[in-house]
Amino acid sequence: MRNPPLIKGIAEKITHTIKDLKLKPEVWPEKFIKITKGWKHRYSSICIDQKGKKVFFYAGLYNNKYDKNRMFTEAKLAQFFIKENLFNYFPIYIKAGFKKEFSWLIREFFPSLLIEHKTKIEKLKRELKEKEIKELVKATVKMGEISVKKLSFLKKFKIERFFKILKTCEDLFHEGVFTREEYERFKNLLGKNGDLIEREHKYFCHGDFGIGNILMFNDNLKIIDLESACINNFAFDIAFLTTRLWQDKETRKKIINYYFDFLPKEKKRVFPPLFQINSFLVGLQSYYSKPTEYSTKELKKRKEYYIHFLKSCLTSFGNLLNL
Repeated sequence: MRNPPLIKGIAEKITHTIKDLKLKPEVWPEKFIKITKGWKHRYSSICIDQKGKKVFFYAGLYNNKYDKNRMFTEAKLAQFFIKENLFNYFPIYIKAGFKKEFSWLIREFFPSLLIEHKTKIEKLKRELKEKEIKELVKATVKMGEISVKKLSFLKKFKIERFFKILKTCEDLFHEGVFTREEYERFKNLLGKNGDLIEREHKYFCHGDFGIGNILMFNDNLKIIDLESACINNFAFDIAFLTTRLWQDKETRKKIINYYFDFLPKEKKRVFPPLFQINSFLVGLQSYYSKPTEYSTKELKKRKEYYIHFLKSCLTSFGNLLNL
C-alpha cells in the first residue's frame, strides 16, 4: 500500500475549490481520504453541477513531485483539449485549474465501462468485435498524430531507458534466462536502431495505454487517465497495449495487424524494429513486476510467459506477432 505525504490541509483546500465551482460531490474529500487510506493517488468523485448534470471532478492529493507532475500533466492537457476541441477519443474536459499546491479538472460523466475484466487485470472482460478492434487501433494511431508543438509542458520519455535495458539484458544472461546468443542479438538490435529511436522520439504518447484505461459503451470509445502522457516514439503505446494483453493472444495479434495496416508507408518501414524494442522494454517491466491481484501460481505462469515473450522480441517482428 502507498503511504505518500498528503498536501497539508488538502481536504479543506479541495472542498473550498468544489464549493467555488458550485459542485455537489457524492463523496467529499475528507471522507474520500479516510476511505481510500492512501491507495488512490488523487481525489475523484461524481458531482452534480449547477444545471443538475453529473460530472467527474479530480484533484491532486499528495505532496511529492511524481504525483504532482502527473496531475499537472492531465490538467494542462485538459486545457489544451478544451482550446483545440480534441474530444473524439477522449472525455470532454469541461474545466481545469491550478492552485498553489495542487491541480484539478472537471470532465464529462459517462459509465465506467472498462474493457478490462473487473477482477482479472490485464484480461479483457469480453471478446472484442472486429469493428471495436479497428476503432481502438484507429484511436491509437490518431492519438499519436496529436501535434506536440503546443505541448511544451509534456516531458520527454527518458530515452536512456531504452539503452539501459542492455544492462538488464546482461543481468538476465548471467542469471541463465538468456543465452549468450540471445544477449548478443538484443545488443545488435539496439545498436542498429539507436539512431532510429532518437529520430522517432517526437510523438504524443499516452504512456500507460493498458486496457484499464480504455472504455467502450454505446459504440463509443474513450481513452482516459492521461497523467502519464509524454513525448516518445510512435510505437510505444501500441507496444504497451499489446504486451500487456498476454491473456488474450488472438486479440493482441489482430490489434498489431490492424495497426500496421493503418500506418502510412514511411512508418511501416520503421515500425517492426521499434515495436520489437518497445515491446522488450514493456516486457521487461512485466517480467519483474508482481501485481498483487495475481496468486502465486498465476504470477509464475505470467513470468514464464514473459520469458518466452522477451525471447521472441529478440528473434523477429514476425515471431513476436505470432507469439
